Amino acid sequence: LYHNIAVAIDPSRQLFNGQLATLAPWIDALELTRGARIVLGREDDAARPVARLLSETFRPATGFRLAVTTVRGTPADGDVALALRPADRALGDEGYRLTVEPRRVLLAARTPAGLHRGTQTLRQLLPPAIESRKKRLGPWHVPVVTIHDRPRFAWRGMMLDVARHFFGVAEIDDNA
Repeated sequence: LYHNIAVAIDPSRQLFNGQLATLAPWIDALELTRGARIVLGREDDAARPVARLLSETFRPATGFRLAVTTVRGTPADGDVALALRPADRALGDEGYRLTVEPRRVLLAARTPAGLHRGTQTLRQLLPPAIESRKKRLGPWHVPVVTIHDRPRFAWRGMMLDVARHFFGVAEIDDNA
């Protein structure tokens, strides 16, 4: 398990030139089990494809068939809750807030794209064996952590490595 983890972040200091990005880990972990569910609020039907993708991503390595369901109120112990918060402008269109508690995971974003990015962070918090295409033995621990993240810039960049590959003008235009 995750013992002796100590990270101190000065909350008065803004990262990324004033853009929102915080990480606050604790010294505990949630164990993802066979009984876990991926839950959505009643108003979060647009998040269902992201929830299904997350369930399918975890299935090969864990062997768990995590049900995707809608709930009212607080998620149960062991649940992974996905929530759309369109009014939360602090998250931006692709940002998210991921909170892993000892009993549940809460992931909130303004858009399904933000939820998807948050699920990728959740995936990276699990042991590397989560990427296996074959069933692996657990336990599947996720460190208790709070992550609030959003892209620093509103655009994406790309790099062309012309020293190793030749790209014609048409190829560059198609991928830009």
